[in-house]
Amino acid sequence: MTSTFRDAYAAACEESQTRPLAHVLEACEAAAGLESGAPLRCTGATPRLLDLDVQTIVRALASGHSFAVLDFSHNHLGLDSAKALASLLAEDKTVKMLDLTGNDIDEHGVVLLCRALRSNRTLTELRLGGNSVRHEGGMAVAQLLQENDTLAHLHLPNAMLDTENLVAISTVLHGNTSIVTLDVQRPLNLSLMEAVPDHFSRMLGVNRTLCDLDLSK
Repeated sequence: MTSTFRDAYAAACEESQTRPLAHVLEACEAAAGLESGAPLRCTGATPRLLDLDVQTIVRALASGHSFAVLDFSHNHLGLDSAKALASLLAEDKTVKMLDLTGNDIDEHGVVLLCRALRSNRTLTELRLGGNSVRHEGGMAVAQLLQENDTLAHLHLPNAMLDTENLVAISTVLHGNTSIVTLDVQRPLNLSLMEAVPDHFSRMLGVNRTLCDLDLSK
């Protein structure tokens, strides 16, 4: 499967007229001989990944791959990367963790990702911290938690969430039986957050799955 991805990636690079990225090729070498579970890590590399780089990678991944982890954290990825990854995740049955921490993905990109993940039954960990998730993205996250019963670890620190987002998330967690870890550190409007701990306290009275909750300012 790794050789299939490597060949597909080379073809995708030629089609998009981009040079193959060294860290992608290194991941292929590291995954050689593994049937599944290998990570594809392209985090904080120099130069940083751009949308075209991820679109090219996703085009190759769609041809078949064995990567359980996609780590694209701390790059310069925006809406086009979110669109490409959403298209992949809507059908993918291999990726278990997606890390997009510290990119430039806005609420529209987050909405697309959440829509794709509603029907995904493979991904168990999603990291979106340090992106502009904002109100619309936060509400999409809440709806995702209402419909997805596979996601176990959700990280949204410093994601510009507001009070309504946190209340909505705590509300849907009353009935969620999959989330084990939730990180929503450093939301917006800290002065308006007095009611949020009460909502989460009541949720924790009925939720028997959540073990790790971070609401720190």
